[in-house]
Amino acid sequence: MWINSCAGSTGRSSTEPTPLANSLSVPMLALPNSSRSPRSPCSSRSPRSLGFTLIEIMLALIVLSVGILALSGSSAMVNRMIGRGRVETHAALLAARRVEKLRMAAASTSPRCTSASFTSGGPVWEDGLRQSWTVGPAGPVRKVRVSVSYLTIRGTRSAVLETGIPC
Repeated sequence: MWINSCAGSTGRSSTEPTPLANSLSVPMLALPNSSRSPRSPCSSRSPRSLGFTLIEIMLALIVLSVGILALSGSSAMVNRMIGRGRVETHAALLAARRVEKLRMAAASTSPRCTSASFTSGGPVWEDGLRQSWTVGPAGPVRKVRVSVSYLTIRGTRSAVLETGIPC
């Protein structure tokens, strides 16, 4: 079977080759289990087969907008998590500093742990964070508990550091 190239419409059947010398005749291969006859490249396409339909465009816009909303929501959540991590890190740093101050106060006297600054204390406010600490009453190792509290949107949170200081 031969397909006419689009050199002109001569009224010949599609089984005869076109007589024009400059046109190309292409043999057509039959596909197995193909019930449709293939279109020639010269046949006009229906308007429905050109481009995208309005429904397809609207669906693509809906999918795109849902993706953008999800991305903006997750970026806001990431920003909150970064801010919370920064405050928690600062609170843990203040608690560690307080423990080191108490450790130095305990070691500054002889006998150890008799310094007036090695006692429970607080609250002390620093950078918007509230510190309080307790020192155990007596013994060879005194239990020290430092609590640093800070305010969040969901209420007050605390970073607590407990350790033992040898006396």
